[in-house]
Amino acid sequence: VVEADADAQDLANSLWSLAKLGMQPDPAFMELWYVVAHRELSHGVCTATGLSMILWAFGTLEIMPRESFMEIWYTRMLQMTDGWEQQGMANAIGACVRLNLRPRDDFIKECMVQCRKHPDMLDVTTLRMYESAFGQSLQT
Repeated sequence: VVEADADAQDLANSLWSLAKLGMQPDPAFMELWYVVAHRELSHGVCTATGLSMILWAFGTLEIMPRESFMEIWYTRMLQMTDGWEQQGMANAIGACVRLNLRPRDDFIKECMVQCRKHPDMLDVTTLRMYESAFGQSLQT
């Protein structure tokens, strides 16, 4: 990732690639990655799928994302709930489980709303993952 040219998709692609290869990023790379992430994501330039892919990569690499990044992540995800899709959300929630990261309450609430609106987003495995991440049942 070259700071001047990188965009939100580059952020997602770079971490996803490292995670798929099982390669831990260099600390200097991550410092630059966070600089670009804050710049790009603060301007609202990313898709829900891209954001989910980023969190999946953090979980796969077993890297706890910075709190400041997660605040931007939650804000952006909650602004684009129409773009949520099953695989991306399952990957993001799986990352939360893997990292032992309890999502923010407003994010949990919106996940429950989306699951009720779109029950096709849930299969048994995804439901168990959500319940594990949220520490509560999604059943009504």
